Amino acid sequence: MYRKPWPIIILATIYFLAPFANIFGGALWSDAPFLNYLEALVLYPENRFKLINLTIPALVAGYAILKVKKWSYPVFLLMVMWVTVCSIYSFTQLPNASELILMLFLPVVFNVILTSFILLPSVRASYYDPRLRWWETKPRYQIETEVVTDQIDSSLQPTIKNVALGGLFIEAEEGFELDETPMKLRFIILDIEVTIQGRVVYQRPIKDRVVGMGIQFVAMSKEQTRMINQLVTTLKRADCPVTNPVPIWTEDLQQWLVSLWKKE
Repeated sequence: MYRKPWPIIILATIYFLAPFANIFGGALWSDAPFLNYLEALVLYPENRFKLINLTIPALVAGYAILKVKKWSYPVFLLMVMWVTVCSIYSFTQLPNASELILMLFLPVVFNVILTSFILLPSVRASYYDPRLRWWETKPRYQIETEVVTDQIDSSLQPTIKNVALGGLFIEAEEGFELDETPMKLRFIILDIEVTIQGRVVYQRPIKDRVVGMGIQFVAMSKEQTRMINQLVTTLKRADCPVTNPVPIWTEDLQQWLVSLWKKE
């Protein structure tokens, strides 16, 4: 599985840290030591709603952003609306306009800026269309073993190059013709023998007289599903290399920042 896009991670992190900023800002506005202000929020029942308002909306919004699911989008917008309404209500209770900046202007502007990113069509689409969430792609474990099929002669040396929960990738020499019926597959990996059906979803040339095929498992029984899960779990525990390993987060973040700089 890949890492989520850095903009989403950073945006969620900002919301996760927002409760600390909110409480610090409240202590600053009240001219009280931070720990004393926090203690008053936690211990006194009359401050419970204020504590909830300073923490829960931001935490829920951050979680919704990070999950990138269909429900995330309306939940995030609901939390933003909650913060905005509470900020406007707080403004009506203020004795002077100088406190407007802290209690209304800053929270609302903060949410408007961050919400504008979520409202971008390219970002919004990933919350509603699972096909766009490329980071949810299951890991493909590199393995090289022979496979027996009913549509490719063994003389063409069909070989599995990688396998995942949903299918596998095969390379074979040219000279075969595929029909539209599912391909019967039989292979052994780490002493686990699998017999299953697969459908070719794409083909591409690899090198001279060698063709690669992406095959999706189809018509899987409960036993076949259990066996594939067992196989993938065994490969993972054996530290089998994957086709696209997740890079070290510091290097990945640095590369993303460099790409932003180059765009400028």
